Amino acid sequence: MIRDGFKCVYCESPNKLTLDHLIPKSRGGKNDWFNLVTCCEPCNKKKGDKTPEESGMTLLRKPTKPNYFTFLKRYLEHGAPDWDPYL
Repeated sequence: MIRDGFKCVYCESPNKLTLDHLIPKSRGGKNDWFNLVTCCEPCNKKKGDKTPEESGMTLLRKPTKPNYFTFLKRYLEHGAPDWDPYL
């Protein structure tokens, strides 16, 4: 969620955020940087057990593997107190 700026990658909503598998887990989708994106509940329900293309939804941002600087920038912008002991 830090990588995606705490916004849904489909509609940019910051509310009721979840994680979405671009390739659904039921179809072998993995838990990795390129398959998991931040998604609001309404968009997640709309997409269901389909790919974005199958559900007619467009990604506003392509998922990438963040580097240390991306995480640090997002952390400084939004904070994440749970991570304070590790940084």
